Amino acid sequence: MANVSDKPVIRYTLGWLLVDNSGRNQLGIFPGKPVEASLAPGDTHIAPPQGADVDPMYRFARSKGFQSGRLIVGAVQVVFTDGSEWNYPLLRIGGFREQKDPALEERLRPIFERQRQWLDSLQPQQNAGACGGRR
Repeated sequence: MANVSDKPVIRYTLGWLLVDNSGRNQLGIFPGKPVEASLAPGDTHIAPPQGADVDPMYRFARSKGFQSGRLIVGAVQVVFTDGSEWNYPLLRIGGFREQKDPALEERLRPIFERQRQWLDSLQPQQNAGACGGRR
């Protein structure tokens, strides 16, 4: 979760959309559980396991003969420290709609860069000389 607003976040809820590999056949919409978090503007947070209840998704998918597909995740509610809320009508709309917003993309750029650097830091360092390989 990335806070791209100008206000601190105290809680958010993720929504999960299960679709087949073609992306055309929706198998279910599942609202997650609220996640308590303290995110200043520009901060990121990795949702804990209780942020989504995946067991009902798997049971539903199996009952429909679903073997593989994609899970699309997005924020459906954000609660700010001032008590205001942002809500996305996932259940009413029936999916996430991509919206191109250059200003938002610009705000996300440094957040994505920090995330990329963090992920890169988790990769094992490779040094051919230290592996005992021939030079």
